[in-house]
Amino acid sequence: MRSSATARYLCLVILLLLQGCIYDRILQSKAQLCKVQPAQIVVETSPTGARSVVFKQPTLTLKDVVWLLGADPSSRVDTASAVHLTYASVPLGGTATARDELVLELVFPKVDGTYKLHRAQIPAQFEQILSFRLIDEAMRAVCRSKIYPASLRAEFDLTNIDKTALPTRAQLLSILNESAIEQGGDSLEYRYCLKPCASNRQRLSHWRMAFDRDGRLEAAAVGYFRYEFTLDMHSGKARIALRSSSAQAKMR
Repeated sequence: MRSSATARYLCLVILLLLQGCIYDRILQSKAQLCKVQPAQIVVETSPTGARSVVFKQPTLTLKDVVWLLGADPSSRVDTASAVHLTYASVPLGGTATARDELVLELVFPKVDGTYKLHRAQIPAQFEQILSFRLIDEAMRAVCRSKIYPASLRAEFDLTNIDKTALPTRAQLLSILNESAIEQGGDSLEYRYCLKPCASNRQRLSHWRMAFDRDGRLEAAAVGYFRYEFTLDMHSGKARIALRSSSAQAKMR
């Protein structure tokens, strides 16, 4: 019994040490956001119009990202120079087409013998509403954020974000699948599952959004992968944290 308890203790210590390394790399990535000259994390647009967040000095490894997301990708492609992961989610309810898929593409070239995140391509639908100005202001908010590694939680100050740059209710209605929406007054609700959707239709994300009288985004509660993101433009605060077990159960 003693040897079994010792083994469990050693496994716990090893797990904490491994997670500590991940936390260090998370903090390194955050520090890169704050470095302006030369910029280490930038937003680029390809000739096809695709918009990506590019990490000039990659720190997060492929294993880090999969562990942080808490889900295997929809597809994986290995090439001689990099690993490409794709997370594709489709709306629950109604008939979804390829246009309705929200696709996050991640590229991990090999750096010093380890595959590390270099590029994250933003889902095409959001390119229409995420201006460079809004992305820049959001990255600055992340730079100023308070991160609590032990609980995988972060808090953000959004008081410097221009509310007029936020997406409107009309814009979201125009680009996202309407059959996945539950509407009520000035609010919208979306549900998506990660491809290939399990037989029980487990949800990947659940979005609830509220809008002001002008139709601008006012508040949001978004469950995405294993995280819950809340935003309140009245207080100028946002928070991201691991979903509680009860919240994850509701997403099924």
